[in-house]
Amino acid sequence: MQVEREADRRGEVRTAHRRRVLLIDDDREILELLAEWLRGRGHEVRTLVDGTCAVVEARSFRPHVVVLDGVLRGTTGVAVARRLREENLGCGIVFLSGLSRTELPHSEVVLEKPIDLSALEHAILTVSG
Repeated sequence: MQVEREADRRGEVRTAHRRRVLLIDDDREILELLAEWLRGRGHEVRTLVDGTCAVVEARSFRPHVVVLDGVLRGTTGVAVARRLREENLGCGIVFLSGLSRTELPHSEVVLEKPIDLSALEHAILTVSG
């Protein structure tokens, strides 16, 4: 059946481009929806609801990319990204934020909310640490 063959081909592509993604967002609903969507695209995903454990989790998980909210409870995405960079873990950083682009590092990928899922997947596949 044509549909099954197309689905199989898409599955092969997703597997070939599988990434380890660490998602950090204090909005549990967004976090769960994005995690489910990314897993459906073939990525391995771990989630955190705040940035306090980001470095510890990143050391053990070794993500290709960290996707994080610009504003988190008790800290900022910028502070979390800085700590991750200081660890030299080699992961890319993608910010998801409602903040103005000028409030976030110019050296990082920033996707504005509401999230364009195709732009998110493109960023996950192309960003490097």
